[in-house]
Amino acid sequence: MDPVERDARLLDPLRGDEPHGPGRVDLARAIRAGRRRRRTRRAATIAAAAAATLAVFVPTTILAHLARSPAEPAAPLSTPAARLQEGGFDVMTRAFVVGSAGGFTPDRYETGRHRQVIELRSADPARRAGAVITMYAPGRYPAPPRTDPAPSVGDRPAYWLPGGTGAVIAWEWAPGAWGTVALTGPGVTDRAVAQRVAQSVLPQASRPVAVPFTVGPGVLGGRYRVVGVSGSYPGQGVPERTSLVYGTRDPSGPSADADRVEVGVLRPRPAATPGARIGGVPAAVSRDEIVLLPPGGAYAIFARAAREDTMRALVQAVTVTP
Repeated sequence: MDPVERDARLLDPLRGDEPHGPGRVDLARAIRAGRRRRRTRRAATIAAAAAATLAVFVPTTILAHLARSPAEPAAPLSTPAARLQEGGFDVMTRAFVVGSAGGFTPDRYETGRHRQVIELRSADPARRAGAVITMYAPGRYPAPPRTDPAPSVGDRPAYWLPGGTGAVIAWEWAPGAWGTVALTGPGVTDRAVAQRVAQSVLPQASRPVAVPFTVGPGVLGGRYRVVGVSGSYPGQGVPERTSLVYGTRDPSGPSADADRVEVGVLRPRPAATPGARIGGVPAAVSRDEIVLLPPGGAYAIFARAAREDTMRALVQAVTVTP
């Protein structure tokens, strides 16, 4: 830009002003005002360009960060229903935590998509009493009859159920989702005990189950798939037992399905007397279970199925991980 044009633009602030008398037009003041206006326009242009850049860059940066961030929540989820996958529970996680209550202590936990089952044993080894907790995913257990209300469980409605040899209570642990506690054993009819056991069951941020072994593929064919993981609670001299549960469909109730197949490991190895050899390894064989006893091992491999040939194939397909 040539100096004449530049000075003409600097006089723009005075164009159109009516003179108020002689000597009132200050050329130096006009030039300063023109420079200020040019700096202001330049700053506004830069700010607008920066805002447009940020509008694109910031969301893109945030999305990239979120894509790299783990999906694991920073704290346990507060809504029980949020711990459910579409269609039910995750079979590889435990969705509940159970405490000792009513003279019972947790003994075994079996996961499942439609229901999760926790068996309890008496804290007194001399007693044969026990309890079974069954927690159902929403829509997997019909609302019980409301003819015999029970004390609320965790501020949720509860009802006593008829039948069985012991007290049975059902409560709505989440909207449309029910849990039950059934006392087992001779003379176990105390409703207050059943209610205390139910109070000890709490939803938790799903905890993955550790499976210390792998099973070779194709042993059971395409009909079977993993429908649950069964694991014991170690303690009080109880052996640690972990197994994969296979089936042709997801179990919906506390009882075992007819097509159930189970394979797992047992630590420490039981004092079983081997009466056979499978693949050159000593084994104890019964009608519904085979226990493989690797020499010098601290563990045993077991399988349960309706057919002996299935159990034999399963125990030979297990590889224990370090």
